[in-house]
Amino acid sequence: MNKDAHSTELKGFNAKFVLISGGACGIGLEFAKRLLSEGASVILVDKDELLCRSAKDILSPLGQTVIICRDLRDPIVRKEIFNELGRKNIAIDILINNVAIHHHGSFIDLEWEKIEDMIKVNLLCTLHLTHLFLKSIVKKGSGQILNISSTAGLAPCPYLATYSATKAFINKFSESLAIELEEKNIKVQWICIGATDTAFFQTAGMGSLNYVRTVKMMHPERVAADGIEFLKSSRLWGIIGWRNRLNIFLSRLAPAGILGMIARKRFR
Repeated sequence: MNKDAHSTELKGFNAKFVLISGGACGIGLEFAKRLLSEGASVILVDKDELLCRSAKDILSPLGQTVIICRDLRDPIVRKEIFNELGRKNIAIDILINNVAIHHHGSFIDLEWEKIEDMIKVNLLCTLHLTHLFLKSIVKKGSGQILNISSTAGLAPCPYLATYSATKAFINKFSESLAIELEEKNIKVQWICIGATDTAFFQTAGMGSLNYVRTVKMMHPERVAADGIEFLKSSRLWGIIGWRNRLNIFLSRLAPAGILGMIARKRFR
């Protein structure tokens, strides 16, 4: 299929089923709002019961919404969600892997359980959900996967070493999978977002950092708006926000020693 035909296919979301992991607040919730406004049906998975109830109140008036309040850390839960949607004859057209967590601190001082937790959520949830739903998406003959990554996967981030590494993994995984699936008419995309005004930094114990107090954060509404336009495009990957693009560009020009000094000061 030629590029123009493929681009036309991606323009709208009417009657599409979209699954968003970790979508009860922040960027995931804003993605859901915009997708519903464009005619999609949204399946949202999150573990926080209070946030799930709030998301249901916000999203239900906007369109067809299914809220699944389960903890995706458990591989059994991930398989149960896949099977449950299958029994309901809900075939996912677009999978948005958004769920992620972070624990701030030096690698040697962080408890191993916290390091393992980041790997379970940031990597295994994304890989397992993709593996579960991909065969049915391929069987339909078209579909999309959007992985929400981070600029932390593009530059050194001391005291965020494991989080940064998981996002670098997601970038490379997405790139490789996109090549695998290109001939099957399945679009795999990934976007790298920077500091965004959500509860992410507070829950990660980063609220007092100079970086968090001084950086110009994007609003989640803006991130989602740009993300939706990216989802409609034929591009494979991108950095959301001009400041984030500039920072990554400058980081690639800076000598390693200077870059390391700046990074230590920002994230300590």
